Amino acid sequence: MKLNIFKGKALKTAVSIILVLCTLTAFTALASGSLGVIGGADGPTSILVTDGEGSTLSDKPFLLQLYTIGIVGMVSVESGTMNVAVTIALLVLCALVAYALGSLNFGIIISKLVYKDDIRNYGSGNAGTTNMLRTYGKKAAIATIIGDALKVVVAIIIGNILVGSALFCGEYIAGFFAVLGHVYPVYYKFKGGKGVVASAITMLMLDWRVFLIVFGFFVIVVAIWRYISLGSILSAAIYPMVTYAASITDNGQGGVDVVFAFILGVFVIVLHRTNIQRLLSGKENKLSFKKTDKKAADKK
Repeated sequence: MKLNIFKGKALKTAVSIILVLCTLTAFTALASGSLGVIGGADGPTSILVTDGEGSTLSDKPFLLQLYTIGIVGMVSVESGTMNVAVTIALLVLCALVAYALGSLNFGIIISKLVYKDDIRNYGSGNAGTTNMLRTYGKKAAIATIIGDALKVVVAIIIGNILVGSALFCGEYIAGFFAVLGHVYPVYYKFKGGKGVVASAITMLMLDWRVFLIVFGFFVIVVAIWRYISLGSILSAAIYPMVTYAASITDNGQGGVDVVFAFILGVFVIVLHRTNIQRLLSGKENKLSFKKTDKKAADKK
């Protein structure tokens, strides 16, 4: 069976978001006070990079410089300027690499390699950790969490190496598109999980304090009501508020971190809309550490 991925609505949406996000990021960087534009009669052609105080971070260890300002910033340190076309190309590459890594759904990989089956054929039909737990048990669920967590970590590290964490918000771009890839994996006909683990690891990589608060809240909700979906939905709802509080404490105002938290939180909640309907109707399944009988499960 041939899969023409270029006609998929999900891919078109992903590509559109990539282009919009990269364009907005580029223009935001160009407009910031830490970047000076060098131009001619036909307009700006390159960007002069500093850290906002006139320093090029040259007094920092090389790996820290690379992670902070990325390849795009390191090149500018050597040349004194940054080519706009190269910058945008690296931003697009950052998004595409993160999306490709995020599309590696370990629920599907483990179910096919280990169990010679497809997790999407059972239970909720979702390729996430919860369905893996219900269908194959704790070991399969833990392996899925580890795999899905590592892919996000790698995506964010690569994103920062390419475009920097401080310069072009590589971790935000990579984190978002890793989650997008997990939810709409290009390798599996755009049918993946609901992005909870991928979102949580993104949250951890961005600010461990925010992660601990939101994760603690998630654990309490699940422990009391035993609904993973409810914990995920409510945690996504408070994520922007906790991020805002942390941002106010650190900087006295909200920034790109708050905007990102709001977007990611809304995205996760929207993905759980069917769970919300089942919760309201009392049909949502509660957390159980016992495997279901796959033969008795509703096979799709």
